[in-house]
Amino acid sequence: MPAHPPPPKRSLPPRVAMAYQRECGPAIVEQSARRAINLIVWSAIQLVAYDATSKTPRISGGPDLACVANLSRALNDANLPTIHFVSFGGWEAPHPNTTFGADAWWGALEAYNARAAAAGLASGFDGIDWDIEGVNGGAGPGNTLSVACLKLVTSLSERAKRAGMLVSMAPPQSYLDPS
Repeated sequence: MPAHPPPPKRSLPPRVAMAYQRECGPAIVEQSARRAINLIVWSAIQLVAYDATSKTPRISGGPDLACVANLSRALNDANLPTIHFVSFGGWEAPHPNTTFGADAWWGALEAYNARAAAAGLASGFDGIDWDIEGVNGGAGPGNTLSVACLKLVTSLSERAKRAGMLVSMAPPQSYLDPS
């Protein structure tokens, strides 16, 4: 009998109102939560860095983890429970580095999430959001989603689900060219 994945750290409410948040601005986030936003996607981390000393992948970018943790607690204390995802990518952001495999990137993501938990965000982020988009101008490698990238996203999403995280995806590529 196959093993079942653990339940998500947090389940989705019956209705979800999601918003992307670039900076940890407590006033605007609290105002949004009061207006029905219950899933905050923090922009954005990148799977592009390389640590030359350890020869391992390194996640770069992302929100101020202590601020996100403090804001999450404040929202819960105000009876405004929210779910927190971290996003990969964004417009004009580089696509994930496929030089490293899913195992290496999953280790980097687990370390990032452990830092979020250490900063006070309960057990880290509740989920991940793939927001792999293009770049200005319709030509160039930044506007093509490679098979290797798609396989990496799929493998990391499977690992996230097995770890009890939720996974969402914005439409890949703004130009939606199926070729």
